[in-house]
Amino acid sequence: MLKIIIGTGLLLVAMGCNTFASLEDAAEPDMGTYDQGTNDEGTNDQGVNIDQSVDLCDVSCGIEHIPADVDLIFVTKTRYFVQDIIDAIEAPDGDIRQRADKLCTDEANDFLPSQFAQLKWKAILSRDSSTDNPDAEARNYIANRYPVWTHEGNEFADAGSLFSSPTKSTFSTSVTGEPFTGTVRVWTGAKMDGGDATTCYSWVRADNTTTGAVGNPRSNTNWLNDSENQMAALCDEQHYLYCISQLP
Repeated sequence: MLKIIIGTGLLLVAMGCNTFASLEDAAEPDMGTYDQGTNDEGTNDQGVNIDQSVDLCDVSCGIEHIPADVDLIFVTKTRYFVQDIIDAIEAPDGDIRQRADKLCTDEANDFLPSQFAQLKWKAILSRDSSTDNPDAEARNYIANRYPVWTHEGNEFADAGSLFSSPTKSTFSTSVTGEPFTGTVRVWTGAKMDGGDATTCYSWVRADNTTTGAVGNPRSNTNWLNDSENQMAALCDEQHYLYCISQLP
């Protein structure tokens, strides 16, 4: 497990603030450990105790190079059944995607440095746009006011272009840094422009008589909808989720 000990040269995310501080000026790591100067109280400039350590991915995923004021996107460790989404929580306003958002939040808390727990997380999913929900489509549910970077430390999309252009990079690992093997698909229910495709009836049907659109995280053109391979998955299958932070 790679650890970062908060020490000299590391600019840590301000706790309680939904932004990341740039870590590009961090000192050269020594076996995954950074040293940072402290004040007389034994804390750094952000008031964090120097003895506090935070876990990064099991495999170094480049997250230390993410600049300030960007949203982070990752692929979940777990491949989820639609039933897992249904069972995650009871959505108070009836939007099933809040349940998928909870799965994203849990994985961010479990596998990213602790400061990322301060962020709001959403799953990139479309619902059936025939509903009255104005945010049914992923392009409306997800705000793209900031550039987007991957958990692997790569630029992914400019502000405003997440659903309109090929991405700048692709994914080779899950949020834990574990490399993908074999066929890898991600539930989206979306077209490449972030509109709605097939959605397992807005993520409430988990049987093999319905389908949901899936994307290919290894592709920068078919990441939301692998139409190149005519991919829609039966709703009783297991697939990953895309999770994205939402800065205010």
